[in-house]
Amino acid sequence: MALLCMGFFSAQAQNEFTIQGKVKGLKDGTVVTLFRTEGNVGSSIANDTVKNESFFFKEKAEDQEIGKYSISCYGAEGFPPMGLDIWAAPGAKINISGNNTYIYTWKVKSPVEQQKVRSGFVDSSRELWNEFQKTVLEYYKSMDAMYAGNLNEEQKKSLRTRCDSLRYVQDEINLKIDARTIERLKATPVSEVWLEELKRLAQESVYMKGFPYKDEVVSIYNGLSETDKKTDSGKTIHTCLFPPVVVNEGDEMVDADLFDLEGKIHHLADYKGKYMLVDIWSSGCGPCIMALPEMKEISNQYKDKLTVISLSSDPEKTWKRASGQHEMIWENLNDLQGMNGLYAKYGVRGIPSYILISPQGKVLKKWTGYGKGSLKQKIRRWVDTPSYAMSMVASETTTIVNYPTVRTSNTDIHEIRQVELSDTAAIVRVHGYYIPKYWIQVSSSIALIADNGTVCPLKRAEGITLDQHFFMPESGEADYTFFFEPLPKGTKTFDMVERNVATPDKLEGIALTMPHTYTITGHLEGVEDGTSIGLWLSEGSMFKRLVNMPLKNGMFFFTGSCTKNECSEVLVRGEGSGFPGTSLSVWVEPDARIVIKGKDRLYTDWRIESNVEEQKVMEHFRGAVKKWEEQDQKLMIQTAQLFETMSSVKQQEKEEKKIWDKVKKVYAQQDVLRLKSAPVIIKIMQETEVTLVWIKKLNELSYLYKFNAGFKQKAEVVALYNRLSEKDKELDCVKDLTVRLFPPTVVEVGDDMADADLYDVNGKIHHLSDFKGKYILIDFWSQGCAPCLQSLPELKEITEHYKERLTVVSLSEDTEKNWKSFSSAKQLSGNNFNDLQGRHGLYARYGVRGIPYYVFISPEGKIMTTWGGYGEGSLKAKMKELLGE
Repeated sequence: MALLCMGFFSAQAQNEFTIQGKVKGLKDGTVVTLFRTEGNVGSSIANDTVKNESFFFKEKAEDQEIGKYSISCYGAEGFPPMGLDIWAAPGAKINISGNNTYIYTWKVKSPVEQQKVRSGFVDSSRELWNEFQKTVLEYYKSMDAMYAGNLNEEQKKSLRTRCDSLRYVQDEINLKIDARTIERLKATPVSEVWLEELKRLAQESVYMKGFPYKDEVVSIYNGLSETDKKTDSGKTIHTCLFPPVVVNEGDEMVDADLFDLEGKIHHLADYKGKYMLVDIWSSGCGPCIMALPEMKEISNQYKDKLTVISLSSDPEKTWKRASGQHEMIWENLNDLQGMNGLYAKYGVRGIPSYILISPQGKVLKKWTGYGKGSLKQKIRRWVDTPSYAMSMVASETTTIVNYPTVRTSNTDIHEIRQVELSDTAAIVRVHGYYIPKYWIQVSSSIALIADNGTVCPLKRAEGITLDQHFFMPESGEADYTFFFEPLPKGTKTFDMVERNVATPDKLEGIALTMPHTYTITGHLEGVEDGTSIGLWLSEGSMFKRLVNMPLKNGMFFFTGSCTKNECSEVLVRGEGSGFPGTSLSVWVEPDARIVIKGKDRLYTDWRIESNVEEQKVMEHFRGAVKKWEEQDQKLMIQTAQLFETMSSVKQQEKEEKKIWDKVKKVYAQQDVLRLKSAPVIIKIMQETEVTLVWIKKLNELSYLYKFNAGFKQKAEVVALYNRLSEKDKELDCVKDLTVRLFPPTVVEVGDDMADADLYDVNGKIHHLSDFKGKYILIDFWSQGCAPCLQSLPELKEITEHYKERLTVVSLSEDTEKNWKSFSSAKQLSGNNFNDLQGRHGLYARYGVRGIPYYVFISPEGKIMTTWGGYGEGSLKAKMKELLGE
């Protein structure tokens, strides 16, 4: 038995190695750490505290093989942030000696051959390495002083200059060491350590600008055997000297064989159809590990539209061990190429490194580094934000460019939403994205630089205080506007740059022009100069003014772009008294040149000359119903005058009722006119092909079909509807008219509530049933509805006052883009949802005819009451009636 025990302890001792260190001047209490190195990863395996200038380690050699280790004293006073490489074998007794804190050049006495080779390279440049470590210590001392605070700008500038000088000295020393290393490489045989030294030189050729020895390093590499070239070091050397083409933003993604923990092969292409967040990481990277909880959140929150894919750069054994230590519920893969596969092809220079890829496989964004909340901010910025197409419109006095393209940017905080140009200013409207409750700062030195070099300084800013910390709200988004001196006439691109800042934000190549624009030229008689003429756009149920200009010499002029490079509708309307409350429909397409000639303020007297086919169809309809349209527009003017009378003078209730009676009579006359014109419109539609204008007319008829009891042509309208293709029926306007012609079953008071998928601004799906157990108040609204917006403060009060008993759910009918943009601008929070169905989803199921519209639901999900409209205090009064105090 004793012999067996002796044999066991003898075998155990043979599998161990020891490190005995004795360094003169080493302070007691200094902590020395031993790391095991695997690939590019170092993991701490032991610590010892210095006593009597000595430290000691006894460890098992992993797998009974020679392994690479290092020791360091990171953070200890007087030590550079470097380590001493140690090669250890089973049974090895290793002794370390030194007489200073320059740890990289402490002497190592060891029986291990790799250690002897390593010592030979260090000895050839020992005095240079000591000088290098001394310079590194001085550099970090200056850096610490610079960030210690309580320094004025002059002192900071002096320290920055000192740091730059020390970095230059370090580079010079490094090059001297490199020259000696090259000579030793030429004079000694190839070995494992020899290849590591060549790898260090190859990596320097990548990171050091103007590296002078690249040709010599390439020559040495070319002399290697094929076996040496296929080692891990050999592959890395090849990657550094002959780098692959790097995939950049906007390029197609590159792919490779990617192995999971069971050895099954996957490819990035397998995940097309959703966004991909590729995370290149290593188990030895602290920020990589810190990011894992946030990646789990993202993986869960965006599972329907984004796949998280972690790609480890660790060796297989290290990766598998680390994977067992961390909960990674997403795709956890490895190409087993270290830094030489996708790591190199995506141009990774540090980790964690992230690549966001579109569902179609395009690289959208690449970035490096992690801070708490940063991943969620990036995903919100690039996945949640609707995609916008650049558009522009201009009059003689003003040019407006919406969502201009930007050639390059070193920040994704600032998204330029609009640029407005005039003779007096260049106005840049920005939407900012950042981590909620973290700050950004914009310098007052920010300026525009035109393509001819003209610098346009900042005049003022709104929505953000310059040169101060601006903390992002809870949403992580904010709007702010910069007012600059005007750009020169004819500017096609410009840069927006912070000047005299150490790390300035730069947005370069901001475009102000687009190909294939349209022009609209107007000639009006009988309308006085100075009258404002506006160009508008219809977006769902919303109308948006693009630009306006005063009439000059009886003329107006607009130029604009077609957002989708196809035919679309814009609206021209006069602004002010005497114009009917409608618009002139103008159809535009790329390169269209449109002329409007007219007299006075009735649009029926305005004639449109255009080669756009849709406009020709529209003119056919306009001509056929002109006599009724003219009367209708005159009645609109009459109605506007009645409302003006009502609002300009405070009327007695009796007089106000008389005015309302007149308005109702006018409305009745308008209904008669529309009923008269309907058969003519239907006949034209029966004889012509389906076009965009044809669909617009069908939409108008659908309102008569649903809301006018005297409408007699319902069967004809249904027959026209049946001519639509399935593709036509996917248009939002057709979906809306469909529910008017074929309304769904409307839920009534006493019924169970209707439910649907409801999206929040982050794309997460909710349901009304989620809120059962409390009363529910549904608020149907739109950003274009003034009473809806007036009700917001009161809704907020109700939400807070009744939070234990009531849940307020706001449902927008707006398009996704408009809803998200408005929600961000107004910092809307709470249960702010959209079923993304416009007026053909829950809007139709609840029989909404006007907004704001409210539905009150019991905790069991039964509809208790509904009502429409808002007046100040009305919601609080209603809730008091329904819920009490």
